[in-house]
Amino acid sequence: MESITVNFNIEPSIIENIFVTAFEGGSNYWYNISIDDLKKIKEIYKDEEIRTPSSIAIFRAIMEKGCEISILDLETDEILGVLSKTSVINGLQKLINDESYQYSLFYEINGDGDATTSDVCMQFFVMGEVIFG
Repeated sequence: MESITVNFNIEPSIIENIFVTAFEGGSNYWYNISIDDLKKIKEIYKDEEIRTPSSIAIFRAIMEKGCEISILDLETDEILGVLSKTSVINGLQKLINDESYQYSLFYEINGDGDATTSDVCMQFFVMGEVIFG
């Protein structure tokens, strides 16, 4: 039987939670962000009175400001992919259609996500598939 492709809305708060959990723990074993990209994010939010945690600033810069950042391999500093609003949307669609890993997104949507499910989602956002772990 041929697979069926479906589209559905995902609240931005769910994607923000994925970013926070992945960047603050779930994906720490494989990713790095260049100093230049971190400076770029900091520059976007330099005028905010309240300090924004890095993971949330990255989420907002990408999803609200159209920023793109290179995600590097932690050990080699080679570029693994570019994280952008488009890569997040494409990663979500690939994740929805991947029978082996779609559970990760559904756990996140149901509020049952954890470091592992957020890591899987982030790998799909960055590389379009699970490479690590």
